[in-house]
Amino acid sequence: MNISRDTLRICLALACLLALGVRVRSAEPTPAAPSNDEFFDPNRLLEVQITMPAEDFEKLRQQHRDLGAELSQGRGETALALPKAFDWFKGDVTIGGVTVGNVGIRKRGFLGSDNSTRPSFNIDFDHYVEGRTFAGEARFTLQNNNQDPSQVQQALGYRVFAAAGVPAPRCNLARVTVNGKSLGIYSHIEAVDERFLRRHFSGTKGNLYEATFGDFRSGWVGAFESKNHKKANDRSDLERVVRALDSKEGTVDRVSEVVDVDAYLNFWATEVLIGHWDGFSGNQNNAFVYHDPKSDRFRFIAWGADSTFGDSSVFVPFVPPVSVMANNSLSRLLYNHPETRERYRQRMRELLATVWKERELLAEVDRIELLVRDRITIPKPQFDAGLKKVREYIRTQRTAMEAELAQPGTPWAYPMRANRHFEFAGKLSAGFSTVWSTNLLGAELTNFPAQHLGQLNLEYYDRNYSDKQARSRTGIHPRHPDFASVQVVAAVDGVTAPVVVSVSVEKDAFLKGGTIPLDGRQAIGYLVTGVRGTKAYRVLAFLSNGKGSITLDRSGLKPGDEIGGRIETETWAQRWEDFDLKVLNAAGSTEGKR
Repeated sequence: MNISRDTLRICLALACLLALGVRVRSAEPTPAAPSNDEFFDPNRLLEVQITMPAEDFEKLRQQHRDLGAELSQGRGETALALPKAFDWFKGDVTIGGVTVGNVGIRKRGFLGSDNSTRPSFNIDFDHYVEGRTFAGEARFTLQNNNQDPSQVQQALGYRVFAAAGVPAPRCNLARVTVNGKSLGIYSHIEAVDERFLRRHFSGTKGNLYEATFGDFRSGWVGAFESKNHKKANDRSDLERVVRALDSKEGTVDRVSEVVDVDAYLNFWATEVLIGHWDGFSGNQNNAFVYHDPKSDRFRFIAWGADSTFGDSSVFVPFVPPVSVMANNSLSRLLYNHPETRERYRQRMRELLATVWKERELLAEVDRIELLVRDRITIPKPQFDAGLKKVREYIRTQRTAMEAELAQPGTPWAYPMRANRHFEFAGKLSAGFSTVWSTNLLGAELTNFPAQHLGQLNLEYYDRNYSDKQARSRTGIHPRHPDFASVQVVAAVDGVTAPVVVSVSVEKDAFLKGGTIPLDGRQAIGYLVTGVRGTKAYRVLAFLSNGKGSITLDRSGLKPGDEIGGRIETETWAQRWEDFDLKVLNAAGSTEGKR
């Protein structure tokens, strides 16, 4: 055997070290990247560590969408190119001990999921290194579960979609840290991209769109965001659906030429089954639509399943049935045709018989609770309350559904949104003088000590309302522990439910005090009626369009600290057809016309 001199020298050096009692460590093997199945294994809690320059993370977390532009008339009626909300930053990500350097990291989110303390992320492995993948994926999403204190709704919702045969992203849970600081539990969601399309459809060359408060109505297709083929931006396929649904000529046969109706009925019924009020059938939101090149028809893809399993339909001015939501033009036409209405109802019965398996769903909730309970960053009472709500929904949904399905189906005659955009509804001035509470979770609106004072002057659709003897309170937001919440609760003539001005402020800004803009970042606000968590709870208007502010003259975060100040803002709302929003009683009662 021939041994080189270099090899001989190394062997002699090692022998000397061993003779001297020095322990020689062999190099530890580098952890292998998980397989694609392991990456999305629902039984596995991913450990994800993000490392990036501190100044870049500060910039990333503070970026936010311009809500005024996002909800403007132009955004809904044209394919208006809005200013880019989020920038890409370079960093490293370690997943299960495997580090990938120079990845693209970007904030994501809109309204309910926007959070500067615990931002949601897009992680792109090939943003700076073209063609690179990890576990067979080029990118993935980390969603902060901002609207889901139970932490289970996304994973559970996509599980039901997949069991029903609806194209849906795979999802498991992850514990996320940034620069060594734990941000808690996130949902790890498969990207809806070419790899996803290749798994579910015959080809990847069709147009893929994300529906964000969009509809197949004339002037609305600009609200569908193109996810591929962006340079071409050819929306003629969307316009074909609009023409097929035209109120003068729309028929099921015409719609069937451009939309896979059977697949849509399945997607639609599953959305309703899991209570996805913020989905396409309920809120014209949170869905992908793909123009399948093989069939030349549109198919729908599940998305945004974090407002499910018992959350209320807070943006519609009526209490909808349990068994159907038909707030977009496609669902409305199909449900108002006797044949497709019965096909939808029959598909719902089939889902109840084959997919809605309460024992398995409850076992899945138990499993996820055990997986994450000791790793959550939200308060335990919120976590427990969220789980209780989900379990109650699973136990009671079948009975509620079957009771309605046993009755004859009737056409959907609820009002539709008159427009996609938000419009000026009036002005609001409110004052508050109260003390800090430990938590607002479960607090009754009528449970106010005498010192919790407030006042409200409200102009809403050309009518004026006031309450000089309103009440106020403040404390940690019941669902978002990084925010302090200020509420002014008023009684106005003709409205049985309380009218509430609710403003959430980042804790650092709240403690600092002074005037804070209602820009959707440091502070966000709503005008609501009813009690959160009940069917009567409804959002009447947004306050967070950058044209208002909350001023804190006195502030603190300790029990008993005096809190005082005022809110001055415009209100912006969506108008509904055939629904009188000029009278607050109509919205306060939440009983729509039918």
